[in-house]
Amino acid sequence: MNSRDLREKRANLIEQAREILDRADAEKRELSAEERGQYDRIDQEIDRLAEEIARVEKQESRERELALRDVAAARVGAERVTQPRDEIRAFEAYLRSGVVPAELRAALNEGTPAQGGYLVPTEYSDQLVQGLQDQSILRQAGARVIRMTALSMKVPTLTNTSAAVLTTEGSAYDEAEPTVGQIDVTAYKFTRLAKVSDELLADAMFDVWGNILMPDFAQAFAKAENAAFTTGTGSGQPQGVVTGATVGKAAASASAITADDLIELYHSLDYRHRQNAIWMMNDAVMMAVRKLKDSTNQYLWQPGLAAGQPDRLLGRPVITNNNMATIAASAKTVLFGDFAYYWIFDRQDLTIARLNELYAANGQVGFRAFKRFDGHVMLSSAFRVLQQASA
Repeated sequence: MNSRDLREKRANLIEQAREILDRADAEKRELSAEERGQYDRIDQEIDRLAEEIARVEKQESRERELALRDVAAARVGAERVTQPRDEIRAFEAYLRSGVVPAELRAALNEGTPAQGGYLVPTEYSDQLVQGLQDQSILRQAGARVIRMTALSMKVPTLTNTSAAVLTTEGSAYDEAEPTVGQIDVTAYKFTRLAKVSDELLADAMFDVWGNILMPDFAQAFAKAENAAFTTGTGSGQPQGVVTGATVGKAAASASAITADDLIELYHSLDYRHRQNAIWMMNDAVMMAVRKLKDSTNQYLWQPGLAAGQPDRLLGRPVITNNNMATIAASAKTVLFGDFAYYWIFDRQDLTIARLNELYAANGQVGFRAFKRFDGHVMLSSAFRVLQQASA
C-alpha cells in the first residue's frame, strides 16, 4: 500500500475509535470490557500504521529524489548518465563519515591538495548549478556564462565598431579598424562554511547533499554572486553591471524619479540594444516607479497578466534586484541594458572539505566549500543607469 492508502486506512480506524467513545458518552456511561478491548486493539493498530506511514513516506521521498536525479542526468546528456556510480558513492561516504572505503577512493575526484577537499561530482554539481540559475539574478537575466580555462585570462572586448565605406571600383579600401580593448579576468574565491549535526549524518540514508548542503550552498553563493555581479568594484573582486554601466540620465532630484527620467533613460540606450534590454531596480524603487504616468495619463508600468509573463516598463521586462541602491543623493537607482553583454566567468565547480574536529565539541561537523568566479561588463554602451542628483 502507498502512503495515501495507509493514511485513509488510519483515518477510518480513528473514526471507528471515535464512534466507540461517542457512543459511550452519549449513553453517559463508561466503556464496557468488550468496548475497552476493541478500542485498545484499534488504538494499537493506529499507532502501528503511523510508524508504517512514516517508513513508506520516507521511502517514497527517496524514490522521488532518485527520479529527479535521473531526469536531471538525462537532461544534461548521455555523458552525465554514464558517470561512474562509484564516484557518487564515494562522495556520499565522504559527506557522511569523512572516510572513503579503499575500493572507492580512486573514484573520488580530489581537488587541489594544498586546499584540500573534493570536487562535487558532476551529477550533484548540476543540481547546484540549477539552484544558482534559479536564484542568481544576472544569470536569470541572460548574462553569458563562460568556463575559465586558467586562473586568469585576458579577454578582448570590442569598444567601438567602424562602418563599411562606399568604395568605387578600383579604389583603395578604407583602413579604418574597430577599436578593441582588453580586460583581465581573475578567478576570485568565494567561500561558505556550513555545520551539520552528528545526528543527521548518522542516518546513512539521509540525503545530506540534497536536503542540507546543496540548498544552503546554492543560496549562499547566489547571494554572493548577486552582490558582486551588481555593484562589485572590479578591483580585487568582480565588476558589477552597475559599476561598468554608463550614466544615461542624471535625475533632476536626489529624492524622486519622474516619468521623463525613465523615458530619457530608455532612449539613452542605443536602439540596437533596446530590443533585448531589461530594466533592473530595487524593490523600493520599483514601488515608486509603479505610480508614474506619462503625458497621456497612462501608467508606464504594466503588470504581466499571463503565467510566466513579466511585468513591463515602457514595453520591456522588469526584474527586482535589492542589491541595487534605493533613492538617495547620487545613487544609481535604475539600470536598463542588454545583459548578453555581461559575462560571468566560472573557473571551478564547487569544492567541499569536511571538518571533523573543529566543531566536534558541539556535536557538529563542518563543511567548508569554495567556488571561484568573475564577472565583467564587456560592452559599457549596452547598459545605461539613472543617477539621482547630488544633495
